[in-house]
Amino acid sequence: MPKTSKVLHAAFSHEWDGKDCKFYDHNIEFENGDRGQYTSKTKEQNKFVEGRETEYTIEPSKRAGFFKIKPIQQPIGGGGRGGGLRPASFDEQIEVARAKYPSFAVSYWKDVLVALINSGTTPEEAITLTHAWPLAFFKKMNELSEGK
Repeated sequence: MPKTSKVLHAAFSHEWDGKDCKFYDHNIEFENGDRGQYTSKTKEQNKFVEGRETEYTIEPSKRAGFFKIKPIQQPIGGGGRGGGLRPASFDEQIEVARAKYPSFAVSYWKDVLVALINSGTTPEEAITLTHAWPLAFFKKMNELSEGK
């Protein structure tokens, strides 16, 4: 049965290898006293954000004394065919986008390094020339997303 409560605490607990990928467990605590574990395919989950009221389900785990927590996915529209999941709020969309900046910056930097090395620059020279780029790019993307 779905419940709604404000998230008091959400923290990464540990990771484990599943059949096809890694899984990440997060300890979640709600204002109404519910506590449990949410398993995500990403270490930086955004389903349970501290301070945000969230709709979820809670059920006993196979391990004694533990509870599984799952977010409720809200359908769009009034039922029937079609629909899908409700779009994330603007804040959630920003959080997801920001999580991608570091990997995008490092990927771009790698491409520049490969291009420099292929043009005859030694790897050491290429790194010396460009080592500050990923951090500068990441900072600029954060500034742009904050409207600065």
